[in-house]
Amino acid sequence: MKFQVVFISLLSFASVSLATTVAVVVSDMNNLKAGVTTLASHVKAFPDTGGKLADALAIHTQAAGLVSPIKQATADLKGVPTPISEADGKTLLVALGALASSVVDCSNALIAKHAAVAALPVGGIPALVKGDLGDLKGATTPFENEFLSVIPAIQKPDAVKTTTQVDNAFKAALAAYT
Repeated sequence: MKFQVVFISLLSFASVSLATTVAVVVSDMNNLKAGVTTLASHVKAFPDTGGKLADALAIHTQAAGLVSPIKQATADLKGVPTPISEADGKTLLVALGALASSVVDCSNALIAKHAAVAALPVGGIPALVKGDLGDLKGATTPFENEFLSVIPAIQKPDAVKTTTQVDNAFKAALAAYT
């Protein structure tokens, strides 16, 4: 009998300690926004002519470095106890909107710099960018799906609208590098 009580207590503690708060997810999203903003800055700084391979590789490194934090944000979203309140949903939507805005900005910058990237004397850089975009999109889709599963039903239309903006930004950038 004592064993059962101790075991149940340990299970309860374990499930509580594995839960993630909305604040943790918002922090993840804010960190992602900062990373995407930095990536967009690197892309915008890439010269229209005379670009250097090192600068293109720095963009690649920055982009590749975002995949793991996206996956962590997805894992943290999975740990959020549901249902969440509409207030928490609003907090998440605001963070998602800010992140989406940065993704759209970065996508537009990548599209604008396609010719400069393609003009590098070393071939294969556009394919590298396309691969990075594919990896980022591949990590983003599970994040979006988890986000939509956590957000309150009344707020889903706004969340879908925002995730669609992100999806369209990826599609446009991928099309430019195809």
